[in-house]
Amino acid sequence: MSLPSFLTGRMRLGLWPVWLRRPVVMALIRRKSLTALPFAGRCHGFRIEGDAANMIDYHILSRGAFEPGLTGLLRIWGQHHRGGRLLDVGANIGVHTLGCAGSYAEVVACEPYPPVADRLERTLGANGIGNVRVHRTALADAAGTVRFKVPIESNLGTGSIVDDHGNAAGDLIEVPVTTGDLLLGGDGEMPVAAVKIDTEGAEKKVLQGLARTLTADRPLVVFELLDDSPDVARELMELFPCGYRFFRIGDIKRRSFHLARWKSGNGDIVAVPEEKESLFSQVIRP
Repeated sequence: MSLPSFLTGRMRLGLWPVWLRRPVVMALIRRKSLTALPFAGRCHGFRIEGDAANMIDYHILSRGAFEPGLTGLLRIWGQHHRGGRLLDVGANIGVHTLGCAGSYAEVVACEPYPPVADRLERTLGANGIGNVRVHRTALADAAGTVRFKVPIESNLGTGSIVDDHGNAAGDLIEVPVTTGDLLLGGDGEMPVAAVKIDTEGAEKKVLQGLARTLTADRPLVVFELLDDSPDVARELMELFPCGYRFFRIGDIKRRSFHLARWKSGNGDIVAVPEEKESLFSQVIRP
């Protein structure tokens, strides 16, 4: 038995306090040298079965969370919108879904890649979380089916929709796709308070498919932007109704995150209705 396997198996390293296990993981376990390293751990207080060869799981093993700054931001918003829904687009293994389930009346988690959706549902069931609805679909600007690039095993967050007009290296599968407006139904009974989008480049189509929801509910929206083009930034900002302010999340890997004004450039972007900007007054930097 290898040392990493001994630590995560017999020694149950993943269940140690973060302050104790982090230096052990950082010193003795190198993710890029792993092919598989199953472990039982905790993420935001919930039990999770992971594999440290996957980048997100490695963060959970070593830090107890993945992008805790983002989870913290969504929790702050949820404290003031407990009767609303969180739409998690590109939920993956459910790190932010888990972390925010207690802050919203309901979480709608969209994950189109079947093996990852399977794992998300197992995690929710094992922890008895009943206010999360998992939808095995991608979101875009129209309903139907799309080609989906299967993520690499070392980073389950790299799956993405493939443009019909382009070629893509790697394994492709076909997955269902719909719009956020169609998925949510627009029943008005439970407003959408927040939207998190992590879709590896499909942000524009996701936002286009949420046009009705953005206008009706004016939710907080967080999206990962990989493109640093000013033109792309402008196109995305124009998809929002009037009266939104835009920020970039700083120190997203720390719980003590901050927000800085954003006009262009890549990063994790936050769109905040101007009438509620004061909710983040303590973390906004000039």
